[in-house]
Amino acid sequence: MTHIAPRPAQPSSSRAAHGSSRILGILLPFAIALAAVALGVFALASDAPAAADTGADARPVVIELFTSQGCSSCPPADRLLGEIGDEPGVIPLAFHVDYWNHLGWRDPFSDRAWSARQQQYAAAFNTNRIYTPQAVIDGHHDVVGSDRRSLLRRIRDARAQPAEATVDLAVAPQAETLALTVDIALRSAADGAPPQVLVAITEDGLTTPVPRGENAHRTLRNDRVVRHLQPLDAAFTAGHAAVRAQVALDPAWQRDRLRVAVLVQDRASQRILGAAADTLAPDR
Repeated sequence: MTHIAPRPAQPSSSRAAHGSSRILGILLPFAIALAAVALGVFALASDAPAAADTGADARPVVIELFTSQGCSSCPPADRLLGEIGDEPGVIPLAFHVDYWNHLGWRDPFSDRAWSARQQQYAAAFNTNRIYTPQAVIDGHHDVVGSDRRSLLRRIRDARAQPAEATVDLAVAPQAETLALTVDIALRSAADGAPPQVLVAITEDGLTTPVPRGENAHRTLRNDRVVRHLQPLDAAFTAGHAAVRAQVALDPAWQRDRLRVAVLVQDRASQRILGAAADTLAPDR
């Protein structure tokens, strides 16, 4: 008869360790998977404005996109601007520059004044770099306009800082003009020259078949296209200004697709101190 010798009993601590290792071996893959999901959710959340920042009372952040229909890398930035522009508290402005016009296609929304505005930012940023698509955030930072992650991060950074001016805007559309009422309060009275106050009129839903140039044979959609930009006469007293103005409307503009933005901008640094925006409802 063959006897099978019994296995020596393991100490209780060894049995516990052995059991723990078996449990760990079972649970570890699940833990790793859950951690990966959590990291993925965190990464997605980090690419979007924080929930507290997207409410109706969110601090306004101005995004100026310098773009062109003649630039093949600009359409993704144009689309991104349209998407971000739907977020509360974001004021997007698309400035179509004119220096691409000699390369096969003249952008119908381009203006030399928009190119000059971009050059003013280059001077303020102490750089000679002029490029498209360039997104300027609150007149203070710039990123490549199609770089979603960087753009959203800059929006969050801007909202982390209090606005240096509050702007209350009321718009009363009339037959051929807009009547604007703007009240501005600066957090502190300016030491030097008072800030400039600008009104911009933008139009959405513009489509253009492009037969030539880098975007040849494509139909481009452009939103938040700046149609008009003008300074307003604002007299500041003890950090406050009340502005009443009339802005002419071009009959070719589609009124139900127009938006109005008012910017308060430091003359030296070009930083946007405060802003407000409004739309024109179809029944106005």
